[in-house]
Amino acid sequence: MYKRAIITLSNVHRATDTIDVEFKLNDHSYAQKWAECIKSVQGAPNDFGFPRRLEEDPEIYQARIKAHLELIPELDFNVIDQDAVNTIHRYIEDNHTQADKLLTLHNDIHYLESLWEGAREVVFKKLQWVPPGIRIPMETSDYKCYTTQPCENYLEADFSHVGRTPHNTWYYKDDKSLSTSCRIQEDVTSGCMWWYKDNSHIYEDRKGFVEWFYENKSYFLRKYDIDWPHDPRMCYGRVILATADELPGPEWDFVQQLRVE
Repeated sequence: MYKRAIITLSNVHRATDTIDVEFKLNDHSYAQKWAECIKSVQGAPNDFGFPRRLEEDPEIYQARIKAHLELIPELDFNVIDQDAVNTIHRYIEDNHTQADKLLTLHNDIHYLESLWEGAREVVFKKLQWVPPGIRIPMETSDYKCYTTQPCENYLEADFSHVGRTPHNTWYYKDDKSLSTSCRIQEDVTSGCMWWYKDNSHIYEDRKGFVEWFYENKSYFLRKYDIDWPHDPRMCYGRVILATADELPGPEWDFVQQLRVE
């Protein structure tokens, strides 16, 4: 049984200076499967873990997004606005077998949205690998690992860019295309997010989520045979994989390695 996850970080000014941050793995089925997935990936995560500090000018991300789109003839926009971002997002989710090649594009559109919303710093670090390593099919016990409990400085299971959870589709309300943007997770993957702050507040409005489910019940019944909003497969909450006692400063922003023991 795996007991801990260790992230090796390097300094943004002196790359040869490194520190290890140790996380205690939670004792549940999903964390153990995730550890197996981590054992199958090689090297540092994409972009050494996407940076926590945002660029100050939205045009930087808009230019990068346009450069990405030069390789996708189906997507052609004169202006990168919210409608364009939603269309790009739907494309990524609808072509999820190519998602590993679209990680940076996907990250850039969300960073752009963060700037539009007034954020200047990201309160989590995304750890994604290309290739992403093995995927392990989820079982009933894995779905029961989702929780809404408060938690800080923790690793959360991430979808590895193959679709939004139903809760995220409901919560953000910026993309109405359930058939492409909303997916029930089917596999445990190597993807994870390192949250510095607690984000459990987004799960407080369970009543609103339940009402939204019943408004869209036909979709979940048809696609997933789910007729109850409290079905564990609805993935309400997040899977907390592991927690750490201390959070390193922002100068330690490059992830060199993640290993499990």
